[in-house]
Amino acid sequence: MFMGWIPLSSVKPFEMDRATRQRLYFGLGEFPPLNIVNPKDVENYLQWHPKLINNEKLISVTEVYGYYPDLYEHWSRNKVYLIEFLTEGLPISNSYDLGSSLDLVKENVVGKIVDPDVGIHERSVQTKLFESGFPVPEPRGLSLPTTAEDEEILRRAKPKSVLWMDFVESKYTFEKYMLYLCVGEEKVNSKSFQRIADLIAAMWDLDVAHGDLKGEHILQTNKDRWVIIDLGEAKEDEYAARVNDLYILITDTTVFVERHLRSRKLDEESFTHALSDLSDVLTLFLEQISSSVQQTLLNDVFQKIYREAHVLSNGFRNIIASAFPK
Repeated sequence: MFMGWIPLSSVKPFEMDRATRQRLYFGLGEFPPLNIVNPKDVENYLQWHPKLINNEKLISVTEVYGYYPDLYEHWSRNKVYLIEFLTEGLPISNSYDLGSSLDLVKENVVGKIVDPDVGIHERSVQTKLFESGFPVPEPRGLSLPTTAEDEEILRRAKPKSVLWMDFVESKYTFEKYMLYLCVGEEKVNSKSFQRIADLIAAMWDLDVAHGDLKGEHILQTNKDRWVIIDLGEAKEDEYAARVNDLYILITDTTVFVERHLRSRKLDEESFTHALSDLSDVLTLFLEQISSSVQQTLLNDVFQKIYREAHVLSNGFRNIIASAFPK
């Protein structure tokens, strides 16, 4: 079982409350141009796109997973699926020896359902970063709707495309990492903060601003490698976009931590201690950021938080204030 992903074969169809504007179906499959929750349909689709499976012979799709967010995580605005399948290939890790010369290799690919213009843009940005050696999921291709599919679905939905990419199995998101630091479930590692700060600066140096740099979009792998995902709102880097990237990352992560701390119903002493730890880890993180960016940028991030971050409580607003480099 992959962290955060659930097999669609094990859940019943449901629809979230419309008020959340996060409509997600498991098992209904109304996702043009592909009924991607049907493993057989996925299998047929992958047969038509051999580059997605490294030109190896596809044997079967073993499972399709949907992402199910944890407490206080956000539902994705796009439907994203993890597809697990077997190919015939050379022996590697996770291979299956059937007692003959045939080796079946388990592979994973992610399919993200997006509007065609968004898919084209995101693939372009992701390809640029990947080819520059920047840690993003390897892009595998973009499947656009065909004319025939357009005619079939235009009556009920806007045609969609499928953005394909490698699956990144993560240990933590940045926001969860920050939470675990605050409650003592992880030890503070300044090297991790430095890696994240360097990662953000390197992205900007490649003339890309993320546009939606939430803590959930920075993943830590089991090898302590940090990867950035979900580049659908990426834009050309400019000063205001850099301010917005850090504004989103800091405020979104702080709100996530605050909600989790309150949900744990800690006693007053434990809650106060967690707040103190949050201030400490935020200070350390911002110190690492400050070594990579100009102080004026951090000043403007701070001002933007105080002007616009209305979701923060006064207590957590003060924590951020105390953490910012002076």
